[in-house]
Amino acid sequence: MILRYLRQKDIPMILVGSPFSPNMEDIPAINTSDSNDLEEITDHLLDVHGFRDLDMLTGHACLEASQERVQGFRRSLEKHGIPFDESKIHYGDFWETSGQALTRRYLDGELPMPEAVVCANDYMAFGVLDEFVRRGFPILHRFTVTGYEFIPERHMHFPLLTTYRRNRRELGKMAVQRLFRMLRDEPLEPFVPPKGSLIHGRSCPCGIFNVDMQEELDYSRSNKTYDAWNMKAQFDQKLTECTSIEEIVRIMGEFQFLVRYVQDISLCLFEDWFSRHSDSVSDVLRCQSVMPWMDGAVNFAQKLEISCATSPQNARLRTISARSFSRPSCSAMSCFATTSRIPTTRSTATGSNPSRMRWSFSA
Repeated sequence: MILRYLRQKDIPMILVGSPFSPNMEDIPAINTSDSNDLEEITDHLLDVHGFRDLDMLTGHACLEASQERVQGFRRSLEKHGIPFDESKIHYGDFWETSGQALTRRYLDGELPMPEAVVCANDYMAFGVLDEFVRRGFPILHRFTVTGYEFIPERHMHFPLLTTYRRNRRELGKMAVQRLFRMLRDEPLEPFVPPKGSLIHGRSCPCGIFNVDMQEELDYSRSNKTYDAWNMKAQFDQKLTECTSIEEIVRIMGEFQFLVRYVQDISLCLFEDWFSRHSDSVSDVLRCQSVMPWMDGAVNFAQKLEISCATSPQNARLRTISARSFSRPSCSAMSCFATTSRIPTTRSTATGSNPSRMRWSFSA
């Protein structure tokens, strides 16, 4: 539908970073070259490390991407005078289970173990590494594994994977340049796929390059921060827009997954929680579960005796459990029930007394 809509517009189009499709033959397409990239990876193993016995793990045999990556591997072998052996090409599914299965065949003696295995993507390479470690095989300096595509998860596997980063940045620049020429009705120059770069790790004898590792860690830290912001931003926004307790309970229920390892979350308020007068203290608490699958009826409880308060203001800093209403344990700054996990004192209603609105978490 999108393609049909775009074809009705008098605007230039270009397909970027995607395999060619027959129904888009009228649209110019550019992409990096899987075969060139895999040829460069294999060249590295043959030229730099002197290996001669290599296996390859690729994806489903019916996929064009799988075969293109095999072709790059084959070109490298043949230009180095090494005969191509079809029996050393193993077909998987581009997922970690493929790498795990291949490694088991090596370690169980079903297949002879080569000097190195070239994996057609990082996930399969992660599976190879993880299975070697799980089986207690000392892979460092005894076996080499390479990946492809530079998935930003390699720091979660051991040893750190040597992989290859496609040059997506340059591909984007080339796409804009070609669109600009199309807008000006200028002929397009022959397309040459941009060359990527090898990212070194400890899964081959090269070892870690500090610049690559620092860039990857910086990216991971930044990505983790943005993931946290994205997860919580909607919750904050929706709470800000609430105009009633019922809405607050409903929104809290929608985002209950943000709090882990609890059975129930209850919002507990003193009946006079909205009072602006600090000397107005009710003896009754109204507690209501926010979990969508729990009974949302309001429960009532008597005010608990607080003996640790050093001032009237601190006396109102208390969080109770809607399940047990046990006597709270106290610290210098706050009091909370022994069954509570995460006490907080943030208010979410305009004009309310922050010390009168409380969450409670029951394990």
